[in-house]
Amino acid sequence: MDITSLQWIHGGGWDHNSVQQFDPTPMINYANNSFIAVIIQYRLAAFGLLPTPTFSNGAITDARFALQWVQRSISLFGGDPGRVTIWGQSSGGGTILHLLAAEARSKDARLWRASIVSSPYLVPMGKCDTGYFRDQFRAFAAAANCTFTNVINNPASSNLDSYNSHDNLSLACLRELHTDTLKILSHTFDSIRGAGHSSAYEPCIEGEGGYLVRNTADELVRGNIAGDWAIAGSNLHDGSTFVSTSIIPPAGTPSSNFSAVADSLLNSTLIADLPLTQEEILEVMNVWYPLDQFSDNHARGAQIFQDVTFACPANWVAEAKGQRGWRYLYAIGTAVHAQDNAYEFPIHYNTLAPVSPSLYATYIGAATSFIRASPPSPNTFNLPLDWPAWGAGAGSYKVMNVSTTANTSTSYVVAAGHDQTWIGTRDRCAFWANVRRGSW
Repeated sequence: MDITSLQWIHGGGWDHNSVQQFDPTPMINYANNSFIAVIIQYRLAAFGLLPTPTFSNGAITDARFALQWVQRSISLFGGDPGRVTIWGQSSGGGTILHLLAAEARSKDARLWRASIVSSPYLVPMGKCDTGYFRDQFRAFAAAANCTFTNVINNPASSNLDSYNSHDNLSLACLRELHTDTLKILSHTFDSIRGAGHSSAYEPCIEGEGGYLVRNTADELVRGNIAGDWAIAGSNLHDGSTFVSTSIIPPAGTPSSNFSAVADSLLNSTLIADLPLTQEEILEVMNVWYPLDQFSDNHARGAQIFQDVTFACPANWVAEAKGQRGWRYLYAIGTAVHAQDNAYEFPIHYNTLAPVSPSLYATYIGAATSFIRASPPSPNTFNLPLDWPAWGAGAGSYKVMNVSTTANTSTSYVVAAGHDQTWIGTRDRCAFWANVRRGSW
C-alpha cells in the first residue's frame, strides 16, 4: 500500500503530558485514512533531560530512536518509510528543531521527508558538562544522597569499580535507586530553575562525539537543517502565559517614574529567563522593545519571550527551506500557547478554542495535505490553498483565523514587508540570531 505516515511528538515543557492526550483519529478521518499516525512516548524531566557524565539529551535521542523504528517497521503497517512527516508542538516542536539540526550533520540514512513545527520551544542551551547543566546533575545527585561520600560508604553498591570520578560514582548510585524515588525527586526539581533558564529541564550542547554537537539556534540560522520540506508556525500570543503580569508597574506609579519602574521589573524577568548580558538587556528594552510600542509592560515582556523562544525559531526554519518552507500564524480566539491543540487533537482539547468546521478544513486540511503530498497541494480537499512559500513570497505567511460572528474561516496571506510584529520582525529576529550564536 505504501502510504505516508505522520510521527507526532507531543509538547509539555519536556516534563509532562503523554500520548493519551493526542489521539489523531479526527485528522486521519478528515484525510480519508490516507496516512498512518505514530504518536510517540519519550522520557521526560530528569529521566529524559538531566545531563550526566556519560550521556545527555535522552528525550531528543528517544525521538530519534522512534524515527528509526518507523524506518524499520512502518512498511509492516502499509507505510512508506521514504514518506514520513514529523510534527511537534511546543517542546515537541523544540525536539524537532534539535533533530533538524542534528540530523543535518548525520551521515546515517534519512529519517523523514518533511517536518511541521508548531510554536517550537527553543530555550537557551549551554554545554552539558559545564556550568548550569553540570551543577544541576550534582544538585540532583546530592538531593538523592548520591554524593561521593555516600556512594563509597554504601556497601549495597556493587558495580562501581568501572567509575573513577565523583560524578560517575554519583550516576551509578542514581541508577540503583527505585524509579519511584527518582520520579519524586524529578518532580521536586521541576520548580527549580537557574538564572537565565526558562525551564527546569532543557537540552544541552554535547560537543563532538555527542548527538547535539552544536548550538541548535546557530544551526537553524545557518540553514543547516534536515529534510526536504517544512512548515513552521506560532500562535498570536504564544508568550503571554510565560511572563507574569507582576511586571506591570503597580497602580499609582508616578508617570515621571513609570518607564524606569517598568524597565526594572522587565530587567528582573529577563535575567531570570534568558542568559543575556546587561548590555544586551538594555538594547532589548531601549532599541528593540521600547515600552511605548506596547499596550503595557506585560505585552512587552510577552512579545520578547515569544520572539526569542517561538516566533523567530519558526522563521529560521522557514527561511532555511526557502521555496520549500511555509510559515503560518495561529490567531484564533486568544491564541495563547498550546491553544492550537484544540484543532490538532479535538478529542482531548476541544474546549480550548471555538469549533469552526471551515477553519478546521483550512488548518488541518493544509497540514494533512502536506503530510500526504509535501509540498502542500494547491487544492486541499477541494478548498483553495492560497499560501505561498516563505522563499517564494519573500517572507509571506498565512494567518489562520475565524470570524467572531459567523465562526467561519477568515484565513488570509500577509505579504512580505507588511505587519510581521506577531511572527517576529526581520530586524528583531536578526538581533536574536546574533545574540543566540555560540552557547545558547
